[in-house]
Amino acid sequence: MKNEILSEGKELFFDFFLLKNQHRENLAHLDSKIKNLNITNITKISELEGFFRNTVIKSIFLCLVDDKVKTVGIKQSKSGQKQVYNVLLRIEFANIYQQRFAKGTFLGIAADLDPNKPVINVKNVFVTKMTNQPQDFETSINNCRVQVLTNSSDISGEEILSRNLINSATIPQIKKLLSNFEIESAEWENYLNYLEDNLILQRGESLPYLGISTQNVLKVEASINKNLDQKFVLFKTASFIYYSISQKAFLDINKIKYELVLIASVDLIDSIRKNHFEQIKTLDDLFLISIAANKKTPSLIKTRSNIKNLFDFESLGENLTRLENKILLGSLVGVKLKNDFLDYWKINKETVLGELNKNINEIDDLNFVKDLCIKEVSYEINDYDLALIKENDLINGLKNGYLAYLGIGDETLINRSRNIINRIRSGNVKNPYLANYLFNTKSVIVNSQENDINIEDIKFHYKLNGKQKSAVIKALNSKDIFLIQGPPGTGKTQVIAEIAYQLASQKKKILISSQNHEAINNVINRLPSKPDLFKLRLSNISFLENRQNNNFSIEKLLLNYYKSIGKVVNDNLFQNGADLDQALKELSNIDKLIGEFHGVKKRSEEVLKITSEINEIKDKIEAINLQNANNNIMREDLEDQLFYIDNIIEAIKNKFYDGIIPNFAAFEKIYNLILKEHLDLLFSRFEKELSKNLFDNMKFIYNFLVFQNQDYKNFLILKEKLHFYQKNGDFTKVVETEQKLNEVNSKISQDKYINNLNILFEKFSRYLLKEKEKLQEVSKAPIFQGDIDSLRINLNQLELERKKIKASVSEVLGQMQILTENFNQNYGEDLDLLSEDAELVLQNKFEEIGKKITVFNLKKTKLKGLYEKTLDFLKNNYEIEFNKHDVSKKMNIQLLSETRKHILNIIDNLTNIYAMTLNSPAKFHFEKNQEAIKVGIESLDLINLDIDTVIIDEASKATLLEIMMPLVFGKNLILVGDYRQLPPLIKITKEEVDRINLNFNKKYDFDSLFNLLDKSIFKKLISDANSSVRETLQIQYRSNEQIMNIVNNFYDDYLRIEPKTSLDKFHNINIDSDLGNNIINPDNSVYWIESSYNLNGEINFEKSESYSKSLFNDLEIDTTIFMIKKINQIISEKHKNFFQKPTLAIISMYALHAQKLRKKYQKIANTIQDINVVISTVDDFQGKEADYVIVNLVRNPEKISKHGQKFIKQFERINVAFSRAQKLLIIIGATRTTNGTVVPIPSIENPLRVKNKAVYDDILAYITFNNGYKTIQEIYE
Repeated sequence: MKNEILSEGKELFFDFFLLKNQHRENLAHLDSKIKNLNITNITKISELEGFFRNTVIKSIFLCLVDDKVKTVGIKQSKSGQKQVYNVLLRIEFANIYQQRFAKGTFLGIAADLDPNKPVINVKNVFVTKMTNQPQDFETSINNCRVQVLTNSSDISGEEILSRNLINSATIPQIKKLLSNFEIESAEWENYLNYLEDNLILQRGESLPYLGISTQNVLKVEASINKNLDQKFVLFKTASFIYYSISQKAFLDINKIKYELVLIASVDLIDSIRKNHFEQIKTLDDLFLISIAANKKTPSLIKTRSNIKNLFDFESLGENLTRLENKILLGSLVGVKLKNDFLDYWKINKETVLGELNKNINEIDDLNFVKDLCIKEVSYEINDYDLALIKENDLINGLKNGYLAYLGIGDETLINRSRNIINRIRSGNVKNPYLANYLFNTKSVIVNSQENDINIEDIKFHYKLNGKQKSAVIKALNSKDIFLIQGPPGTGKTQVIAEIAYQLASQKKKILISSQNHEAINNVINRLPSKPDLFKLRLSNISFLENRQNNNFSIEKLLLNYYKSIGKVVNDNLFQNGADLDQALKELSNIDKLIGEFHGVKKRSEEVLKITSEINEIKDKIEAINLQNANNNIMREDLEDQLFYIDNIIEAIKNKFYDGIIPNFAAFEKIYNLILKEHLDLLFSRFEKELSKNLFDNMKFIYNFLVFQNQDYKNFLILKEKLHFYQKNGDFTKVVETEQKLNEVNSKISQDKYINNLNILFEKFSRYLLKEKEKLQEVSKAPIFQGDIDSLRINLNQLELERKKIKASVSEVLGQMQILTENFNQNYGEDLDLLSEDAELVLQNKFEEIGKKITVFNLKKTKLKGLYEKTLDFLKNNYEIEFNKHDVSKKMNIQLLSETRKHILNIIDNLTNIYAMTLNSPAKFHFEKNQEAIKVGIESLDLINLDIDTVIIDEASKATLLEIMMPLVFGKNLILVGDYRQLPPLIKITKEEVDRINLNFNKKYDFDSLFNLLDKSIFKKLISDANSSVRETLQIQYRSNEQIMNIVNNFYDDYLRIEPKTSLDKFHNINIDSDLGNNIINPDNSVYWIESSYNLNGEINFEKSESYSKSLFNDLEIDTTIFMIKKINQIISEKHKNFFQKPTLAIISMYALHAQKLRKKYQKIANTIQDINVVISTVDDFQGKEADYVIVNLVRNPEKISKHGQKFIKQFERINVAFSRAQKLLIIIGATRTTNGTVVPIPSIENPLRVKNKAVYDDILAYITFNNGYKTIQEIYE
């Protein structure tokens, strides 16, 4: 197909009617969109049309999106329906006109093209940075004039066809951008239908209640055991006990921490037999709502006679957002059977049902009613809503109602997803090219870069390594899409913050998004507080997505601006000077330690010398052990070979080839020398197939030749007769038969084939006998034991001496590490005290900070008056005060007034960093945010914001549908993730799918839905993209080298570490068992505690509960608790000088295991004072880190099967767990489960290429080599 359509004096016709029709109800919004294109002197759609009428096009690059037509229009309308193509165009205008566009940008158009009247019907206009060269999927048109139609009747169809360059002859020449959009969108729409059915089903499980009461109670952690009087316990859960308010004084006196909470108890109607409450209580975010929230609200008269009406619940859907009478419930704290339903009705006449009819037989379906009961169900009410509940007297408005799952967020997500699919289908997105790339990842390779920005052009805000800087530069130069693969600890959050900072400096607007709030908050909090950075953290309060304090909420935009000005001034006046003084003090402390370090260095050299001697002895012992092991293995192997040789010789001697003899070295050697050539020829002649087993070949060929011989058959018959005669004592017949046998045997021996074979086999037997004699000599190799004993005595002495020296060194090293780490962290330095020039570097730091103090003092003197006036102004006018701890967050009347006045202008024109979760709605409502209401903000529609770049963190966990959510708002996309960590989280189950199919008579396929959700679009994009649109970070800063080496098993040994990182991550703890055996020492940072067998040597199997599909492991729970106590004890005894409490994370592969571990930990929690303990599942701990990590693998099934090993073959979860550790990693797991497991590890260059590796064997070998493998006996004894 040609790459160019020649214009030949013809024109292109454009019609903007479709674009204007989309915005017919708000043309101002369309004008705003045109203005945001930033074309000089064009701010309205009318001006854009005028520009087209008077311009000349230098080049157009166009393509059809797929080669299929679609039907548009309405059958019954005047114009009816027609078949059109989707077309994408990029336009470069003649130079004088192109100068109106920013450098490197071009106008893009998404349009419909009717083959019968091929006018370009514009649906969307946008700006693209794609290069001004045709891509492989594009056709170009050069030097063409333009006509704009203002009225479809202006020019007849025939005239357009005659003048228009695009016609039936040229349309086939237009290339196609092939996309899987229609196929994949159909799959996603099917999934959305499934979600909708599931939501209807969940809402339908809502249960009515007839009464409500509330009470304030005192909430105390269940682990606190202070002999509290149990008669005052009102409610109890696994984690908390709820006491009567009367116990407040007692709790205060005994200094027991408690929380005052509100409990709501409702009288719930439920079926005795079916127990519907068991189903609904498993759902998150249940609400109490009014009777009116039921779309099918029955009349009370009908309800009294037919109680079933109350259970017929249909939600008001998204309209529930506006429903005033609703309360979000927290934890379930109590359930008890209260009464029979009819008895309750008789007693309680004030409910919505009124008084019970004396003649109960008039009630429809009496049997149904008799099955009903009243359960008193009690829930804690979320703190977030308490003020609102009291202010609006919600309890009185909810005396009767429903315990309901509303799923407002689910419905919004479904509707928004459908809307986004339709917008992509119609080309109504900020960058239609980008949307299509996601459905055809091969197209990403077209996006080669032109380096408009070079590394020397950028002043980086953060300290970055080479790969990080490369990622930033490539991201800034990206035209449409850029991908960052960020392995654990490689600083991807820092890179995202740098990219966002640089883009904001270029006057761009950025949307930062992720699946979870924590990843977003990490980036937002990392960004500097500067007056030119307006950060807006969006969370829809009506959905209660973010219950934490939001320091960057919409009403605080002006407050944060003033605070950032104040911070700059405050730092210049006070803080920077204080920081510099403190830095000098800390350097002095480090300097003192360097004096001690000289002694340490000398002793360290002794350690190195001793270590060298130890290694030499270990090498000798290993060599002897290896020789002995080889001798033992060889001896065992030789005994087997000698045994088999005897069997072969015996078979040849007796001419009886039976049994099984495997191939072995000596056999193969003599077989190849004597038999191979002859047997190969015989097998070929008789057209038989050789076996891999050599003895089988001998057996087959001998028996085949012999049994083909008639004389041999006679021989066998005679032999049977001889045996019969001998048995019966018929000696005459015996003599006759023996004579015949000799005659027949003589004939057989004359058979050419059999005779030659016997000769050949006898020769083979003689050679084999000689080989046997050689092997018997070799088997007499000696075992060396005395040498080993002597070497081990020397080794023990040297190791004892080294341990003493290290103990004296580690204390100083530990103090140096803590001081250096704190200094580097506080002042952004990279001081490395292990470097050879440490003293010189330290001296330079003294001088550098001294100069900074001098400059600071001069600047402070010069600008002190201005600074003080600024701070006074902020204090007097807005009550913004600064101190060394925090900045005031109050908003006084003047600040509220100014915010109200300027907020819309700030949002539209100044805000440049937006942040929200992937599943957030396009429109945010703030009617529950009283602070936002005060400043005049009720809602914010992201469609109206002109966002340039969308950055999605943890993109590997997101499905394609989730990535599309924020995509429609931005022109460029940057995806950051790690496909070697957790893939998208799949919440559907086969049971759930079957249940929906049964209830709705549908045919959803679980495997199809699962596979759709399991695809990682990020991995697919990384695989297909070329190097110009992707970067993989390499230097990791989280873990020390030993931990990194473990994680590197999952990264094809790609990760690297800087020398100082290992010093910073030195754990410096020494733990012994109760009997004095060393468990943990500073030399080693990775340990594996074997949980295959218990203390009695019996296999320790995993367990499960009847109510759960999850698993737990008692031995691993007990061992973890033991290690928590040990770590806390050593930190308590020796490390009071820690800058802050170390964090110990316990990461479980299974939720039930984590739940049981938490419960057991609660019993000792009050004794663990010196470390912060976090117990989590691996899914919940991605993106986090801890000083020390204990991983519980949990699995140890009775039968080791392929299915049972599936969880470790899916290495991503294990990788996440192992890579959370900074200083110490302890793995508690059953090697019985991991041994020999081969895992497909993707290549760094191309994830679609994999290497099968026994990674767990490699990990265990590395840990064992470093003396980190421990049995349960070594831990406890």
